[in-house]
Amino acid sequence: MAWLLLAWSVAAPAAYVTDRLAAGLYAQPREGRPLRVLPSGTPVERLGRKDGFCRVRTGSGETGWIRCRYLSEDKPARQALLQCLAEKAELRREAEKRCPATAPAETPASPPSAPSGFPWNALLALGAGLALGGLGGLLLGRR
Repeated sequence: MAWLLLAWSVAAPAAYVTDRLAAGLYAQPREGRPLRVLPSGTPVERLGRKDGFCRVRTGSGETGWIRCRYLSEDKPARQALLQCLAEKAELRREAEKRCPATAPAETPASPPSAPSGFPWNALLALGAGLALGGLGGLLLGRR
């Protein structure tokens, strides 16, 4: 049974929970349908707080109430990543202007060749055997 779970976990495709969120903007706390939905990352100004809701003003001047737990002073992960990537690109451009030798090569460098005559296949087989032997011992309860 354990080997079946192991095989399934190895074959299962990876998936990640996104940080996308949409929060309702309400005319009053805890009342009815939202005036509109604010997507993750929408900047707002906090104006007040009542019963777990925060009164906010959007960039367009619209005011309303949103659950305080949906507000954070930190940028969402996606926006922070995009900002970091933009800063990295800008730093790379500046470095290339100052020192053209730092510019990336047109063609990727080839990896160093392995020394001739080294028994790479034997080393790989030994590593695989050790890994499988250890895994088999764990599955069978041996140490």
